[in-house]
Amino acid sequence: MTSSPAPDGEREIFRVPPAPPRGTRIPSLRSASQARARLVADGDRHEMRVESGLEYKAAQILLARRDVVDVQEQPAAVSYVDDAGQRHQHTFDFRATMRDGRRVFVEVKPEDIAERIGLNGLLGTIASQVPQGVADRVVHLGERVLTRDAVHDARLIRVVRRDRHRPAETAVAAIVDGMAGRMTVAEIVRVSGLGAQAFRSVVRAVDDGRLRVVCGRRIGYGASVVRAGSLADGGRS
Repeated sequence: MTSSPAPDGEREIFRVPPAPPRGTRIPSLRSASQARARLVADGDRHEMRVESGLEYKAAQILLARRDVVDVQEQPAAVSYVDDAGQRHQHTFDFRATMRDGRRVFVEVKPEDIAERIGLNGLLGTIASQVPQGVADRVVHLGERVLTRDAVHDARLIRVVRRDRHRPAETAVAAIVDGMAGRMTVAEIVRVSGLGAQAFRSVVRAVDDGRLRVVCGRRIGYGASVVRAGSLADGGRS
């Protein structure tokens, strides 16, 4: 006899433990002066340890991006020479590998600190000296990118990737295919008649690029969405 699926909370009990951290400098989870957090990466499910709440937000957003296929925290340090001719070592917070093969070093720093220490100049110096094959780009992520709404959507997307409810997927796909303009997420869920499972399917449709949230709102029942590439979306593919 086939048993019914366990609720999410019970399913956690039977999951394979995450693999060890991959960072070259693994932060301790015990500190009196700094925040520490950990999460499990998608894909190889290794444990990621981060040193601040802002790094935690950056990790969530990077892991949720469809154009990112791998995220390594605390990659190997790179060497650079400053304007005074002094050699230094710098460890970035993350290295993201993109779907097209490019690798991006990511520095996470609050905007006020980044401005005070001249971070853009430092990152430009480092970027000009990073060897080919190590990274193709260097970026800074601060609060302007790591907004509450962006983090909310990233966490939600990562949660709904864990399962697919076939009847809800079929129902939501049919509604999306027939969309001629905007609909709220609540309207799609109501038309489907499948409640929370349909909501999760709508979020997956946003993640897959079949739907796009408009008006800059976070993903939720009150958000308006359009079918990607439709006239309502400006014909963009």
